[in-house]
Amino acid sequence: MFYKWEHNRSSSKLHYIPKVIEFLGYVPLNTYTKTFGEKIVNYRYLLGIIQKELAKSLGVDPSSLARLERDEDKPSKKYMRIMEWVPL
Repeated sequence: MFYKWEHNRSSSKLHYIPKVIEFLGYVPLNTYTKTFGEKIVNYRYLLGIIQKELAKSLGVDPSSLARLERDEDKPSKKYMRIMEWVPL
């Protein structure tokens, strides 16, 4: 299952990523982030969840979260407070 993923021939299903990290004992993803949107995307990957799930858990609109991930909108103070505890 992981051979193709390890050799960049396919990507692992998002929900498998937390288990892969647990198995390997490290994060095999580039977690360096330049933008707020990249930070959100990386956090979702580490959790193994889709945008809709993260938006629901944060109590925010999924379309707003999507725009933030694409860095199309500047994050409001509300979003900055929500995401300031994210460890990336």
